[in-house]
Amino acid sequence: MLAGKGTQFDPRIVEIMLKMVDEDTEYRMRQSDDQQKTVLAVDDEEISVELIKNIFDTQPAYRLLTASGGEEAIQLLQDGSVDLVLLDLEMPGMNGLEVLKHIKEIRDMPVMFLTAAKNLATMEKARKLGVEDYITKPFMPQILLETVYGALNWEG
Repeated sequence: MLAGKGTQFDPRIVEIMLKMVDEDTEYRMRQSDDQQKTVLAVDDEEISVELIKNIFDTQPAYRLLTASGGEEAIQLLQDGSVDLVLLDLEMPGMNGLEVLKHIKEIRDMPVMFLTAAKNLATMEKARKLGVEDYITKPFMPQILLETVYGALNWEG
C-alpha cells in the first residue's frame, strides 16, 4: 500500500487502511471460515450438480455440499450446519416438495427450488411449505449467485 500511495492508491485511503491494520492487534478484521455460508445443492442430474460446483468453486464466501437425492440431503442436514438448500423439484424417490417438508421439520432455513418445470399449482404448494425462491433451469451463474446471496442476507 505504501509503495502505491499517491500513485496507485488515494493517500487518504492508504492512511486509513494502515491505521485500521495497526489498531487491529487481535486480528478481528481478517476473513475467517466462520463467515463462510454452507449451501447444499440437491439434484439427481449430474450435469446440474457439476454446473453448480463450477459456479461455487469461484466463490470463497460459500462452501458447497451436494446430494443426489432427498434421503441423502436429509442425512446431510441432520449431520451438519447448512445455511441454504438448492433443491431440484423433480427427482426420483422423494420429489422436491416432499424433501422441503422434511427440511422444514428439521430446521427453518431458506430453501430455493431449481426447476425446469415451473407449474403454478406446484409453486403455490411450495410457497405454502415455505420455499424461499426458485430459479428456472437452465440458469445463468450470476442469477444463481445473486439469488443465493439475497436469500442468505435477507432481513425481512
